[in-house]
Amino acid sequence: MTPRRRQAADCTVVVAARLLAYIAVTTLVGRADACPDGCYCIVRRNQLVADCSSAGYADVPETLPATTLVLRMDNNSLSTLGSLTLRTVVPNLQELSLSGSGLTSLHADALVGLRNLAVLDVANNRLSAVPTVTLGGAAQLRKLDLSGNPLHDIGDAAFSALSHLTELDLSACRLEHVHDTTFVGLSALRVLRLADNRIRRLDAVCFRPLTSLMQLELSGNPLHCDCVMRDTFAWVRRRWIGHAASPVCVAPDALRGSSWENMTEARFACPPTSVLELRGPRRRHVGEYTCVAANAAGSVNASVLVDAGVGGAAPRRPRAFALPAGLAAVIIVCSFGVVVLFVVCVVGYLFRRRRTLVTKGRRRRQAKNRVKVELYAGSAAERHTKDTDAIVIMLDRGSRSSASPRSSLASSRRSPVLGSGHHDYEHIFPPLGGLRETDLDSPRTRTAGYPPVALPLNCTETNL
Repeated sequence: MTPRRRQAADCTVVVAARLLAYIAVTTLVGRADACPDGCYCIVRRNQLVADCSSAGYADVPETLPATTLVLRMDNNSLSTLGSLTLRTVVPNLQELSLSGSGLTSLHADALVGLRNLAVLDVANNRLSAVPTVTLGGAAQLRKLDLSGNPLHDIGDAAFSALSHLTELDLSACRLEHVHDTTFVGLSALRVLRLADNRIRRLDAVCFRPLTSLMQLELSGNPLHCDCVMRDTFAWVRRRWIGHAASPVCVAPDALRGSSWENMTEARFACPPTSVLELRGPRRRHVGEYTCVAANAAGSVNASVLVDAGVGGAAPRRPRAFALPAGLAAVIIVCSFGVVVLFVVCVVGYLFRRRRTLVTKGRRRRQAKNRVKVELYAGSAAERHTKDTDAIVIMLDRGSRSSASPRSSLASSRRSPVLGSGHHDYEHIFPPLGGLRETDLDSPRTRTAGYPPVALPLNCTETNL
């Protein structure tokens, strides 16, 4: 068999299979009892569709074919959706439309057991709250339409059970506020419609769970394009979120009628505030003062008039002086160092002072215990007219046997080494031939401030 004939045979088999399926379905729904009164049953895209719109039903008809995959009961008078009715009648239902049927509530178990339900349309009803518990029984929902219901407000985590939801329509629900956690759990959501509500501001935090969002509809809302909406606008621009109609600002006045397509993030600003405060005005401050503040959202001003009757103002309180933390630490360290240095200097001075006093005391005691004697070789007349050699003897007071003479030769008159500037006792003895022990007790000796002493040696002419 040639390839062309083989392809023709395959096409024939496919057409025959589809024809048999169509015949089987039409045979099933063609019976009088197969489709309820007022309903229209037809096969479309291999799906059995039961259309019971505007048929006046108050509940789901129990005579629906069990193989129904799409059920449309729009514009009926259902009021409520009973428990387990759908699971019993159409267990394989994939799409359910109850738009405009006057529903005020949905039973908590209305959708339990419908594991294949992917589309739910309850638009234009009288639901006052999102049926969160009811939606928990249809965790496989892909599309949910709640538009046209007077919801007013949506609670926290209202759709947390619908992790597979990709499209959510909340248009014309009279919403005024959206909580930060309203859309928690909708990580797969791609289309969100919030058009034609009463929303003024939307915080970008409420959109953070929507990691897969591709389209956001906000048109028809009285949006206040201020600093609160700035983050939302930036998030939409950064994520390249699309929209069928661009949102339009109604406030502030400077941005009224501006479309988001022609705006930048810098234009989303809150109105400025102006505060003018005069402290302690005096007579020289008489006059009118005006403070003006302006930004992209508008401008405001505040004025105050100081008249001539203003009296003396209360004295101003001195401003508290505060040093930077680093500078204060440096000052403390330096002050501590100065104190330590001062203490060291005082201790050093006292120590040196004590050493000086001890040294002077020791020298004073030594001077009291010693007597210096000068012996000249020659007469008294020669001693005053020419240079003579002198012998200096230091005698320790109170020790006869330990007298150790120190002798030195001076070649100058009256021994310049022992001149008037010398602090030791100086006594000029007569010539060697006239030296006597009594010379030590002369008035000159006492005048010099030294007490009379006894010569520890027997200084006579013979033994000298």
